[in-house]
Amino acid sequence: MPFVHASDRDRDFFVPDKELRHFCRVLSNLSQEQPSHAEVVKALANDMILPFLAVSWQPRSVVAAGGHHTCVVTRNKELVCFGHNDFGQCEVPPNLGPVISVAAGSEHTCVLKASGQVVCFGNNEFGQCDVPSTLGSVVAVAAGGMHTCALQSNGALVCFGQSSLGQCDVPHDIGPVVSIAAGGAHTCAVTATGQLVAFGDNAFGQLNVPPNLGQVTAVAAGSHHTCAVTASAGLVSFGGNILGQCDSPPDLGPVVAVAARLLYTCAVRATGELVCFGCIDFEDMHQPPDLGPIVAVAAGTCHVCAVKKSGEVVCFGHNDCGQCTAPFEGLVADCDRFAKG
Repeated sequence: MPFVHASDRDRDFFVPDKELRHFCRVLSNLSQEQPSHAEVVKALANDMILPFLAVSWQPRSVVAAGGHHTCVVTRNKELVCFGHNDFGQCEVPPNLGPVISVAAGSEHTCVLKASGQVVCFGNNEFGQCDVPSTLGSVVAVAAGGMHTCALQSNGALVCFGQSSLGQCDVPHDIGPVVSIAAGGAHTCAVTATGQLVAFGDNAFGQLNVPPNLGQVTAVAAGSHHTCAVTASAGLVSFGGNILGQCDSPPDLGPVVAVAARLLYTCAVRATGELVCFGCIDFEDMHQPPDLGPIVAVAAGTCHVCAVKKSGEVVCFGHNDCGQCTAPFEGLVADCDRFAKG
């Protein structure tokens, strides 16, 4: 299905062209010049357009951190991957074409092309790289431990790969989805009404969404925990918390982005400051003191990658496989959309 791309600060969304006029009419009725994500979702839900229109507010991921590898979407829409490559997760296919988003699982990589097509490569033991031939135009992709999820432009969520714990069993009544995340063995989705839905492994309570959570604007899934950014920019985390990965600092303040992995969580404050908590006390995980404001963050098993507004990519943490060492100097991520905000 053809779609139109628009941008609201650091969030991208896609609108099927046949619904664009209706979509614009709803937005024009909002009183604020720059309405928040939650206000737009509420307006669309009240207008009953969302059951038929998928609006993906999920930020495009210009950097992704996997188990022990890193991938970056450059300004010229090319993909660069480095680090652990025993399963080919860093072997970018030739003639891949323009890439607009990337996701990294434990040992596989998936990209979203400008055409709306998903391409995955790396470990395919459980079929996590076997993109269904029936998959329609995609607006977002997420890679978990050994599974992959793709959000289609019609709001339908499709997951494939390992599903022994139900991480690929999308609930039939979930309705249109606008944002997704894939954890170690669980999957999270934010519906068009702002509801957080989680399915798959629940051994640590990572599916136990707090009943009073309210509307959610972003979600991240770690190996055994889940993090949600609420409509009020608060961060709520639940699930495995053995090392404090769910214990947000009391002075965290408003959050605009979050990333989660094995035993830690990283949040980006509204000021652009990166704050990580959980298992970050060993030497390699100390973030550079001169990191400065960032616009995006990705969490690997034991490494973190942050993107500055200039597009500069800074990675820190374990570097045993070269996952923090870019293959060449001057690697710049595609951050034009952040600069417009």
